[in-house]
Amino acid sequence: MQEFQQRFNSGSLKFDDVKNRYGASDKPVFPMWVADTDFPPPEMVNHGLSRFLSSHFGYQQLAVTAAVSQWHWRRGEYIDESSIVDCCSIIAAMGIALESLTRPGDKVGIFIPSYGPFFAVTEKTQRKVCPLTLDISDGNVHIDLSSLPDDLSAVLLCNPHNPTGRLWQRDELEALAEWCTQRNIPLICDEVHRGFIAEGNEFVSLTSIGEAYQNNIIVLQSPSKSYNLAHVPAAAYAIIFNQQWRDAVRAAITRSHLFAGALARQALVLAYDELNDLWLQTMEEKISENRALLTGLLHNSSLLACIPQSTFFLWLDLRDYLNHVAPGSAADYLFKCTGIAANDGADFRAPGFVRLNFATSGEVIKHVGELLLTISSNK
Repeated sequence: MQEFQQRFNSGSLKFDDVKNRYGASDKPVFPMWVADTDFPPPEMVNHGLSRFLSSHFGYQQLAVTAAVSQWHWRRGEYIDESSIVDCCSIIAAMGIALESLTRPGDKVGIFIPSYGPFFAVTEKTQRKVCPLTLDISDGNVHIDLSSLPDDLSAVLLCNPHNPTGRLWQRDELEALAEWCTQRNIPLICDEVHRGFIAEGNEFVSLTSIGEAYQNNIIVLQSPSKSYNLAHVPAAAYAIIFNQQWRDAVRAAITRSHLFAGALARQALVLAYDELNDLWLQTMEEKISENRALLTGLLHNSSLLACIPQSTFFLWLDLRDYLNHVAPGSAADYLFKCTGIAANDGADFRAPGFVRLNFATSGEVIKHVGELLLTISSNK
């Protein structure tokens, strides 16, 4: 674990902000919270950005639509370049879409649990969060369309789901898209974690479920997670088939100067190069090995809320253990007991759970798995 330990005092938020967020520990610390992998990005990205920074400092004109369209085409998804709108971040694009396509006070459906900034951006745009509870009771994760209120003005979705790692199946996506289409409201889907799919599973993009739903869907994506480019960050983009919606979103991005900068666009173009497809496949295999190892270790433990089909996250249920300790967050309890720094479930509107980032070395995963089992045995 020497390489892992060397990331402390390196300027890494994931490692060097642990003490500030979780406090001091008398145990070895394992930063496994923010969605940042312990693997460097492709060499092509490193070298390409270095060259770019050595010579370009003025205004740049660099399109990303061709690179985006080709990346999706290599994955069997046919996206016309005219449907692509770049932006500085996925959350910025989500906020712009809500502001452009809904009105202040409108209800926005967000599945619980979900990525924390979904709630923040909805509230910042003066829309009302309408929690849509996911069923995780049987070890899997399900959407109950019958529980969705008819007065929603938009629905936000993660696919793959952050934090549970659930992959929504084609029939589920079609049913949700049909529900939104019947009400003529946008289904806005964040697909940023699609890079790491467990063996035996298939990712289905919302863009590929059929033309009948295209006018009511917006897909948000960025290479920042799959290629570990959060610090650059790489350009994000929205895929919007509805021309009226696309024009409105593009105009709002331009008005607010939320378009992607030249360095971010360059990072996207470099990352999405076909030569990096093998690199991404190798990363996916590493993540899959870690996922299998960790879920295997915890298979008989009540900590494992569900088996992730994708992402580099594990959703752990600590509610039974928190009943025996003083009030506090699940993440605080986990850190105090083990030195493992994870995201607290309250940030996803699910207190008592934690999200664990296992995008690290197999050696670290084995050690962390053993530490988690000590909690399970102390129930």
